[in-house]
Amino acid sequence: MVSDSFNYSTKGPIYISSLDPEPEAINIESVLYDESLMYITWLESPDSDFLKYEIYFGENDTINVSLLDSISDKSLTTYSINQFDPHIKNYFRIIVYDTLNQNTKGGFSSNETQPTPEPVILDSISSFGNELTINWSAYSNLDFQRYNLYRAFDVNMNNKEILFSTTDSLDTNYFSDGNDYGTTYYFMVSVVDLWGYEVFSNVNFIIPQYFTFLNNYNVETESISGYYGIQNSSEQYKIIGKSNSDIYFTHLDRYGENIAFQPLNYNDSETPIKLLQSQNENSYLFASNVINGFEDTDIKITKTDQNGSIIWESIIGYDIDGENTNYGYDRSNDIILSNDGGYIITGQYHATHPDILIVKIDDQGSIQNKHIISTAPSSQRVVESGKSILSIDNGYIILASLSQSSANGPSDIWLSEYIESTLNDGDTTWTQTWDINTFDIPERLIKKTDGSYALSGYSLNSSGEIESSWIINSDISGNELSTIIISGDNYVYDLIENNNGDYIITGKKFSENDYQGWIACIDIQGNIIWEKTYGDGDNALFRSIKQTSDGGFITTGETQTDGISSILHVKTDPDGNIY
Repeated sequence: MVSDSFNYSTKGPIYISSLDPEPEAINIESVLYDESLMYITWLESPDSDFLKYEIYFGENDTINVSLLDSISDKSLTTYSINQFDPHIKNYFRIIVYDTLNQNTKGGFSSNETQPTPEPVILDSISSFGNELTINWSAYSNLDFQRYNLYRAFDVNMNNKEILFSTTDSLDTNYFSDGNDYGTTYYFMVSVVDLWGYEVFSNVNFIIPQYFTFLNNYNVETESISGYYGIQNSSEQYKIIGKSNSDIYFTHLDRYGENIAFQPLNYNDSETPIKLLQSQNENSYLFASNVINGFEDTDIKITKTDQNGSIIWESIIGYDIDGENTNYGYDRSNDIILSNDGGYIITGQYHATHPDILIVKIDDQGSIQNKHIISTAPSSQRVVESGKSILSIDNGYIILASLSQSSANGPSDIWLSEYIESTLNDGDTTWTQTWDINTFDIPERLIKKTDGSYALSGYSLNSSGEIESSWIINSDISGNELSTIIISGDNYVYDLIENNNGDYIITGKKFSENDYQGWIACIDIQGNIIWEKTYGDGDNALFRSIKQTSDGGFITTGETQTDGISSILHVKTDPDGNIY
C-alpha cells in the first residue's frame, strides 16, 4: 500500500508465501538386543532444516515414558542402552525437530520379549552326620548364566545368603560339611539367565543328625570277638578280632557296612591286644600275645598294609637274650606310637619272676631299646606287669599292676615316671601306689588336656567278686587329685577324655544274670552324666572306645547269642545314643 502527502493511497496485489513444512516423522526400524546391550535403529531424517532427534523410553507401556537422550547429528541413526530387561516390552519413540523447533512424533516400537527361565527343582537333601549333599535338576536352555545356591534359617528364606555359585550348567550338586547338629537349614537354588533375570526353585530343609549304628559281625558259623576298633583318617573303621581259629583284620566303610574279614592265618592260641594306624596313615600295627606251650608265651607285633596283608611280624619273648626259649610268661598289654614313627610296648617280662617290660621298636619291627623294671627284690616274689604307658619328652609314665606273692595274690595299682637315661638302673622319678580293694586291676592310663593323668580299672574282693570300678586323677607327679569309685556290678576296660573334659568309660555292666556292653560319661566330680548299655544277646561287653571325628564314640567288643560270639560294633552320638 502506497500513500502520498495528501493522504491518498493505493493497494497493490496480495502475495502469499509458502508454509515451512513440519519435519517428516521418523519411526524406529528395529529393537534388537544381545547379552549386554539393547540397540534401536532408524532411518536418517530427510529434512534439510533438521535440528535434533529426541529418544523416549517406556517399560511395559507407552504412557509413562521418559526422555533418554537428544541427538543433534542427523547421520547418527543408532542408539543403545545397557540397562534393560528383555523379558518385558521396552518401548521406544523418536521425536524429530527442525530449526524452527517444529517437531513430529514417530510411532512406538518394542523388542521381542525373552522367555523367563524355567526354575530348576531342588531335590531332597541327603546327609551323613553334618555333611550335606545338595542336588538339583539341570537348566538346559542356552540363555544360562549361573546357578546360585542360597541358605537361610527360616522357611521364608529371610536373610538368605549365597552359599555357592557356578557358571557351569552341568554343575548341579554341592557338598557342605561342618554344619551344626540339630540346626535346621533351608536351601533354595536360583537360575540366572544371560540378562541377569533370576528365578527360584522350591525350598527344602534338613536338620543334621549324628550318624550312628549298632552292628554285629559274624564269620560264618564261627565265634568271633572284637578286641580293638579304630576310626582311621578316612573315617572308615578297622577292627582287630579273634575267632575260634584265627585273628581277623576287619574292614568297614564309614557307614559300618560292607564288611571284609581279612584272616591272618594265626591260630587259636593268639589273642590281639590293641590296633594302631601308623603315623604316615598308610599301614596298621597290632600287638598280640601268643601261647607257645606250657609256661611259655610271647609277644607278637604285626604290621599290615591298608588291606590287612602282612608286611612284617616281630616276636618278642624271653628268648630275646638268647636264654631258655621255652619258658617265660611274656605278654603285651599296651602299645602306642612313638614320636619318631616307631612303637612302644609295655607288658610283662618273665625271667626269675615277672617284671615290667618296656620295648621300643622301629617302623620295621626291630628292637631299639628294651627295659626290664622290677619294683622289688626277687626274694619278695612280686609279680609286676605294665598295663598302660604314655610317652613323655624324656621317658615314660607307666601304669602297672603289682601282685603280691604269686600271680593269684592280692594286687595293687602302681603309677611311676621313668627317665630314659635311668631306666636300666630301675630308678624312678616318682612312684605312687593305690590299694582300693583286695584285687585292683588297672586297665588304662591317659593324659588329659589339662596335663594331668587319669587311670582306670576295677577291683575285686577276696572272693574274686566285683566290688567297684574306679577312676583316679593325679597331677604330673602322680599325686592323687581325686578318686572316683563307680559302685555297682560293672567293669571298666577302657577310658578316654571327651571334648568337654569329662571321662568316657566302657566295659560291661551286669543286669541280673547277664551283662551288657556299657558306656558312661562321668564328670571330674564323679557324677554320672549319662550311661548306656548295648547288646541284645545273652551277654555283651566292650573292650575299647575311641572318640570319632564328629565327637561321638566308637566302641568295640562282643555279644553272645546261643553260645556263639560275634563282634559288637557301636557308633554313638556324643551322648552315647544310637538312632
